[in-house]
This record gives sequence, structure tokens and C-alpha cells, in this order.
Amino acid sequence: MIEFSPALRFAGSVVSAWRRDPQFRYLTFLVVITLLGGTIFYSLVEGWSVVDAFYFSATTLTTVGLGDLAPKSTVGKLFTVVYIFAGLSIILGFIDTVAKQTLSRHTGRVGREEGQEEDTPTVRLGQTLLLQTSGTPSRRSSSQNNSSTGVRTSY
Repeated sequence: MIEFSPALRFAGSVVSAWRRDPQFRYLTFLVVITLLGGTIFYSLVEGWSVVDAFYFSATTLTTVGLGDLAPKSTVGKLFTVVYIFAGLSIILGFIDTVAKQTLSRHTGRVGREEGQEEDTPTVRLGQTLLLQTSGTPSRRSSSQNNSSTGVRTSY
């Protein structure tokens, strides 16, 4: 059975970042323009279908590079070099922003589950909960109880 929760979490992070961050909207615009520009170029210069040109653009910029398509013309090869250097930084910035948004949404949810204030950074790693307090992370196993803070970390 297919589980959609990671896809929904990703979509929620994208929507949340879109609403909050004007820089993310700008990055999204640049990603669309970059992919569209590559698609148009490869379909015109290399004679590929729009689907093949988009597929090549996406796999090239995400560094997957499956090798099933490759530019044959000299102009296409030179464009690809410039396209990779220019587009890779845009794609990486986009992925970084989405990853940070996803992590901040996840850590906020874990913090609320544990009875912490919403702005306390936490990360769950397996059966260990990492809490960021006063600049140093503290580790607690799944069933420990901290009597000084009253936070029970069993889950």
C-alpha cells in the first residue's frame, strides 16, 4: 500500500514556505523559469519532445543525470555546462528552503507533543529526543523523566 504522508508533509512545507517567505516565492519563480528555459532550449536546439526536454532539464539540475538523453550538438553541450552551473545553485537553494521548512514544522510538532514551548527546537532521532536548551543540546532516552523541568520524554 502506498503511504502519502511524506508527500503530504512535503506539500504542506511548500505551501507554508510560500505563505511566509517572499524569498521562497522568488526561488520558486527562478526554478520554474530555469526549467522552462531548459525545456524550450533543448526542444528547439536538440529537436527533443517537450516531455524529453523537461525530463532532461529536471534530471540534469537535480544531478540525477541518468544518461539516457544527452545533447548531440556543440551548442547544446555548451549550454548544458552553463545551465548546470547556473541552475544547480537555484535548485539547491529551493531544496534547502523546503528542507528547512519541513524540519521546522516537524520539530515544532514534536515540541508541542512533549509539552514544551513552541519555539524550543527539538529533533527526534529514533528513540532519543534532542532538546535545545540554553545553547547546548541535551539527550534523553525514551523513558527518562527530568525532575528539574518536569518534562517526561516517554513516547
